[in-house]
Amino acid sequence: MFDAVAHHGLNAVIVVIDIFITGMPIRVLHFYLSVLFGVAWSIFSIAYDFSGGTNFTDKPYIYAVR
Repeated sequence: MFDAVAHHGLNAVIVVIDIFITGMPIRVLHFYLSVLFGVAWSIFSIAYDFSGGTNFTDKPYIYAVR
């Protein structure tokens, strides 16, 4: 758990610092699709968990990684 938090948290901090250093203009239209995707994924994830969190063969994932 700590490893994942440290990995993603450190990456997020570096990205935010980079945004402030570069001075590139950022508009709402630049990231609304990312926010929309995150909201859609969150809704799906909550619905998936409340519906049992298994696929048709009662495995705890949607599809197997090959």
